[in-house]
Amino acid sequence: MAQRPQAPPAGPAATPRRRLPWASVVMTAVIVTALMIPGPDLPKVGFNGIDLLVHLCLFGAWGAAVQWEWALRGWQQLLIGAAFAVGTETLQTLAVQRTFSVSDIVADFVGVSLGAALAWAVRQRSRQAVEQR
Repeated sequence: MAQRPQAPPAGPAATPRRRLPWASVVMTAVIVTALMIPGPDLPKVGFNGIDLLVHLCLFGAWGAAVQWEWALRGWQQLLIGAAFAVGTETLQTLAVQRTFSVSDIVADFVGVSLGAALAWAVRQRSRQAVEQR
């Protein structure tokens, strides 16, 4: 008499637990909030390229978080990053005395690319370490 295959267990224990993408959600909120700050309220600093550096760092952290949590393919990450950069720069025009800037988009895209590459490299190194055990 052949045994009938057992059905997989039902309920919460049956599905693997997936972590929520908190870092990418938080970074998205930080970026959108920062870009809506009115121009006159932005802090004045003596460093000329600080705006581009801020864009690079914020979008680098966003790119790393998205890559780490979603493990996208390179072209997907770059496409989503480019759309996010253009979208946020367009949204920024709704804030008082803020303008659309192509140089900001370039800094955003470079940040996304560097952050995603860093997260990918760390993930690969982690996998190699686990496999060597």
